[in-house]
Amino acid sequence: MLANISDKQRGLVGALLFALDQSVKASDLELHPPKHPWSHKGYFSALDHASIRRGYEVYKQVCAACHSMKYIAYRNLIGVSHTEVEAKAEAEEVMVKDGPDDQGNYFNRPGKLSDYFPSPYPNEEAARAANNGAYPPDLSLITLARHGGEDYVFALLTGYCDPPAGIVLREGQYYNPYFVGGAISMAQALYNEVLEYSDGTPATASQVAKDVCTFLKWAAEPEHDQRKLMCIKISRVNEQLQHKYMTVGRAVCHLTGLKDALQDIRDTGIDVILDEASNICAATSLEIDCFFEEKRAKKRKRLTLEESEDTLINLRLLIQITLRRMNTVFTKKINPVTGKLEWEHQDEDYDFHQEIARSAFADMLHDEERAFKPMAECALKVIKENGFSKQIHLIPKRSTEITLGEDGDMKHRANILVTEVFDTELIGEGALGTFKHAHEVLLEKDCIVVPSSASIYAQVVHSELAQKWNRLSPLRDNKRALNLLDIPSSITNCPGAAAVHDIQLSQLPEGQFTPLTPPFEVFRFDWCGGTPLVFRESTTKCVQSTQDGVAQAVFMWWDLVMDMEGQVTLSCAPHWAHASSPQNMPWRDHWMQAIYYFPREVSVAQGEELTLAAYHDEYSLWFNLHKDISRTRIGSINNSARNQKYLEALREHMTPDSVCLCLGDGNLLGIAASNMGASKVYCVERNSLTSRIMQEFVEYNRLQDKVMVVSSVDHLDNDILNKVTVVFGEPHFFAALLPWQNIHFWYLKDKLSPMLPNNVVLMPRGATLWAMPIEFEHLWKIRAPLHLVEGFSMTHFDKLIENSCSVSDTLVEPQPLWEYPCKMLGKPFKVMELDFTNNLPGSPVENTGNVRFEGSGTCHGVSVWIDWDLDGDPKHIVSTGPVQPPQINQTVSWDMHTRQGVYFFPEHHPIDSTHPLSFLQYSCSFQPEDGEMHFSFQMITFHELYDMVKIV
Repeated sequence: MLANISDKQRGLVGALLFALDQSVKASDLELHPPKHPWSHKGYFSALDHASIRRGYEVYKQVCAACHSMKYIAYRNLIGVSHTEVEAKAEAEEVMVKDGPDDQGNYFNRPGKLSDYFPSPYPNEEAARAANNGAYPPDLSLITLARHGGEDYVFALLTGYCDPPAGIVLREGQYYNPYFVGGAISMAQALYNEVLEYSDGTPATASQVAKDVCTFLKWAAEPEHDQRKLMCIKISRVNEQLQHKYMTVGRAVCHLTGLKDALQDIRDTGIDVILDEASNICAATSLEIDCFFEEKRAKKRKRLTLEESEDTLINLRLLIQITLRRMNTVFTKKINPVTGKLEWEHQDEDYDFHQEIARSAFADMLHDEERAFKPMAECALKVIKENGFSKQIHLIPKRSTEITLGEDGDMKHRANILVTEVFDTELIGEGALGTFKHAHEVLLEKDCIVVPSSASIYAQVVHSELAQKWNRLSPLRDNKRALNLLDIPSSITNCPGAAAVHDIQLSQLPEGQFTPLTPPFEVFRFDWCGGTPLVFRESTTKCVQSTQDGVAQAVFMWWDLVMDMEGQVTLSCAPHWAHASSPQNMPWRDHWMQAIYYFPREVSVAQGEELTLAAYHDEYSLWFNLHKDISRTRIGSINNSARNQKYLEALREHMTPDSVCLCLGDGNLLGIAASNMGASKVYCVERNSLTSRIMQEFVEYNRLQDKVMVVSSVDHLDNDILNKVTVVFGEPHFFAALLPWQNIHFWYLKDKLSPMLPNNVVLMPRGATLWAMPIEFEHLWKIRAPLHLVEGFSMTHFDKLIENSCSVSDTLVEPQPLWEYPCKMLGKPFKVMELDFTNNLPGSPVENTGNVRFEGSGTCHGVSVWIDWDLDGDPKHIVSTGPVQPPQINQTVSWDMHTRQGVYFFPEHHPIDSTHPLSFLQYSCSFQPEDGEMHFSFQMITFHELYDMVKIV
């Protein structure tokens, strides 16, 4: 398509693309990684080859399970990190498919030096199927393919943390502020001692990340060291050539040619540029130099100023044309209900609005890691609106980027520091590095620091409830007093999760845990600089057990001492350890408490001396743990009362001739059907992780002859499906975020219906969506405008957040309501009933109605949940909502192992139940084509009706 464009014009197209690329880099719409002092960053610095070797070990033992490096061969290791003998031995450890041989057959052979690193998956589809639709990228060129290079990769690998308030992640997703959008499908892979280095180097998380980043830097640029050597040799020659050729006359010639070429390119159409961009990248370097030479020529020769401005006008025009053509944003997602891969149209500033909306109406107002350009602009408006423009000077930078001096951001060091850079783990947002840099660069020696210090507290506990979020228990049939499924030893010995389990400990029901020790301090940090801050630290604390029990977990929280005298303390302690009464405790959702699980349970006796080992690095605390399945899901699987309903329903439909088809993710109950009389069970497990776990259960319980685990319904032929007598699902799918999104079960059943017998038993046979108006004690604050903060008007901030939430947030969001006390203001009402025994409807289904408010208070929103009807028997209904019948104006007890949906009202009105004209108007629409449930709720109060009558 560019056949009629000259080589010069091709190069200038590259200059335009380069400029556009730079503009995207400067957009400041995502958290940029900090720059690290890599040993190879200097002009005359080579890569650390010992680190490359260690990085290869990290890739081989950790990363290679999911990521390929298809452009790196084993021969490339020779002379870089390995000898020829060592590289050959590495290659021979893998089996490579080769052939055909003389008979036309393919065969496996040991690898050779010429072989490239093997891929963990045969194709992209298999990779996506194994990773919930996400495609693990090839790592060969990853440091070149990502802005920030190795700094970005390092930040991503070490940047996992708790999601900020307002962000709810899907099953199988994790929060990482350095990843665009924050939600990433790759679990945290690097922990302390995740592997043992062959050279004995301590394998801390940061050391492991540093080494693998160095290895990836070499993989992307194997010529790195040679290039720098060559640069040294030709630097003298380059200086002479630059002096000779970079003259004013040549610069003017370049400018004139650039202007004409840009005009020609504009006439050909910008789509040509986009279509052929990949073909011209190699020809851009000279013309890019010309583009920047225009700026230098403008400074050296005033006579070329007019031509320079003319050229820049043309360039800006082309950029505007390009951006107008590219103003539509599409996001790719797997629809959790239909299971289809979809492209979703979004606002052109979707990423911008999503980042703004994640501030959740200032649940954390002063978050150093989330401070970015739009927030800085909003802060300027707030300062101006409140009349402090002369008194407050805003520096729109991270504190670690602030410069000092007459021409710097600050002319001299400060004598007062006020900051908030904390999370649930206290140090997860980089507090240690931030304070250390501030004392070294920004603060006077005897400065005032607010807060002045912090302490982290721990308490050893016994809690079967907490352990149900961490360990799987045998699946037991209580009526027959026997285990239907025992837990494989590999899963029993799995130590649990390294990631912090943040939770509202004050909401744990009484009697669900037993303290084995009093709370005690494990770490103390002096923010004033008197005691140096240590990035890596371990400590042991000896404490006596107060009673007999089994040590299963550690409850953790922290306190901040706010003033220099130690008179004012901000405590995140739960109610039993807090200085204030439960009624007077401040509520926080951005700072909660946390649970850490021991790798092994330890029996303790009253009065016995216990030794607790605690560790921290720059960003996290840990107890050497590991996990793969979400805690909510583990808790659900361990819910005995729930399991009994499923088992009773299954028992009524199982005969020796039963053939059971199980649809869902992590469906242990389906496997258990084989021990309840079924002759054959087929479990469809699309997730690679749960598929492996299910297979372990099958083999450990010696059910290989009765149970088959398959990765897709497409792997079941008609002969199998024609024999199925029961189709069973809990249902549960990892992609479902809201409980009713698990009706994906209906879509799978509908797909199989033509092949299934007419008399097949479907379980569940249907579902009912319920809703209920509620008054929250505190949760409403995460969606409420600020209005005033310490006397400051926050109108601009409120408008910014509200606008972004309207663009990027859904109307109904998932919340674990058992952690957030709320009261019922009206009886639960049916929103919609779904019958799975019928085929999916061919057109949208709608339901509308009104319900009266029966309680008094302030209605903050509506809770929505789903009940699964297993077989038509009311005793066999499994609910994701209240566990006890709720009472008007009484606190609701919610299911602890699922999330419910919450619709927040933008404005809150008092409800007076004495007026019969106070009611809630609702509508619900189910769209079968895309599986979406659309809800609308509106409060109609007596006062609003009175005002409407007056207007009429």
